[in-house]
Amino acid sequence: MRSAERARQRGGAAAEAAFLEQAAMLTPDSGQRVRRVLQAARAKLDAGAFEAASSLIESAEGDALEESLSVQASLLRAQAAFFQRGAAEAVDHLLHAAERDPARARLHLLDALQAGMVVSRTASGTQRALAAARQAPPAPDAPSAADQLLDSLVSYLDGDLRAVPALKRILADVTDPLWARRLSLAALLAVELWDFALEERLARHAEAAARADGSLVILPVSLWMLAMGSALRGDLPAAVSLLSEADDIASITGVPVHWYAHLQVAALRGRRAEAEALIARVTAEAGQREKGMLTSIAHYSSAVLANGLAEHRTALEAARLALRDGDLGMTALALPELVEAAVRCGEQAMAKQGYGRLSEHAEAAGTDWALGVRALMGALLSAEPEGLYREAVDRLAISGSRIWLARAHLNHGVRLRRDARRTDAREALRTAQELFIEVGADGFARRAPGTGGDRRAGPNTGAGRRRRCRGSSTPTSYCSARCCCWGLSRAPHDGTFLAGLLGPSLLAGAGLGVAFVELTSLSSVGGPTGDSGLAGGLVNATRQVGGACGLAVLAAVAAGGDYGAAFAGAALIAAVSAVLSLVWLRS
Repeated sequence: MRSAERARQRGGAAAEAAFLEQAAMLTPDSGQRVRRVLQAARAKLDAGAFEAASSLIESAEGDALEESLSVQASLLRAQAAFFQRGAAEAVDHLLHAAERDPARARLHLLDALQAGMVVSRTASGTQRALAAARQAPPAPDAPSAADQLLDSLVSYLDGDLRAVPALKRILADVTDPLWARRLSLAALLAVELWDFALEERLARHAEAAARADGSLVILPVSLWMLAMGSALRGDLPAAVSLLSEADDIASITGVPVHWYAHLQVAALRGRRAEAEALIARVTAEAGQREKGMLTSIAHYSSAVLANGLAEHRTALEAARLALRDGDLGMTALALPELVEAAVRCGEQAMAKQGYGRLSEHAEAAGTDWALGVRALMGALLSAEPEGLYREAVDRLAISGSRIWLARAHLNHGVRLRRDARRTDAREALRTAQELFIEVGADGFARRAPGTGGDRRAGPNTGAGRRRRCRGSSTPTSYCSARCCCWGLSRAPHDGTFLAGLLGPSLLAGAGLGVAFVELTSLSSVGGPTGDSGLAGGLVNATRQVGGACGLAVLAAVAAGGDYGAAFAGAALIAAVSAVLSLVWLRS
């Protein structure tokens, strides 16, 4: 065993597996040989060599196994199934091990619950695991962390929020070996308890341990967890980088991709075609692998995408589907999407019911993320929301979630604008725009008036166009045109060209020329970047049609001999255009 440990230290899990497999072949005693084969299979699983590990387990089971080795083989089959074929099969193996190994039954039942939660809370295997855990032997007088976790988890799944403090305390010890092979459960619980910072701490510790240990199974899982935390925090570039590394490792080892963070990033980006294609792909895969939890995440991502695009009816239905099975994590993720969508759709009863449930869980969790989102959802339902909006902004700023902080500013700005507090509304919406653009949440950025969806702030992007809106010269240009027309209307009949026509004409050309450029540019603000050409073409077409009609009317007036009235009419049109430009920019 010491030689195997040295091999692992020098060459990782793959080196240990190769050493143990060779040692098993050279071992004459059948009992010792089976033990080494199973040890080699465990090392193969850590290295991500699932097919080779399954072959070794089958070869060990070909011999008559004593009870302890038979249980060990079942546990290894469960681990292989969990990472390779699907967690549903793993639940059966773990329940079988719990029946045959009473001394460690509670630990096996905890692992069965982890596998079940990954499948779906309503799956038959999960229900059997939960029923068995309720009837598990009592914990010893000095319970281990695993014993406490099992009892607290069962209580929480049965609806007892008094179990939250115990769950948070157990999760907080990120160095506990308990979490080494239970990262999926740790991630789900951390998100369910509204603590993405804790989820990131657990993932960082697991990542460091996996790199040191050479575990090519745990490493990508920890990177996917880190990516999810980065996405929830609003650091989408970091999330994308982590996903790329994790996916590369998974493509080599054969570990199935954990799609949770991929879906979160795609939904927040708000690029409809890209996000909907990924959601459809993941939903199909979830059906094939019987992973209802993954389906819930896909529905949640659809809700985020739709709320970001202001398609609240679609978001409401997607959020309802995400919450239908009560999967872990959905309280913190999908419930706020449902409340906001319900408010926007006028479904007040549903919004209040969802808010009541959200409020209870947020109070139990007690994190700034939870309490900030609760304040924001409460503000959406309140007739006097100002204090709740301020609380939401303050708490979400502390929480570190730039996505939710931006959403708080966005909803606050919309309410201020509805209350005709235009100056305050512009400031709140501007802050939301800048935050959304910084993190790359293009869909939400387009919900704030006067923004585009691009992240960069160049002259042709959302931020650049938004700055041009605030400093637009369009009203000034129309005023120049108005002054020109007024001057022409006052020109004497016997005046000279230089004195009566050249000056006003130059002023009109300069003013209208600048106005046309501004109008064409501003026409694409707030719409998808790919539609800017269509918007510019529409402006040109309407300008030509309007110009032709206006010219025909004014020419008819002038033909009647009243040139002054014709130019006065043109001045009036230009003045109205200037006023409308100012009103539009202020809104």
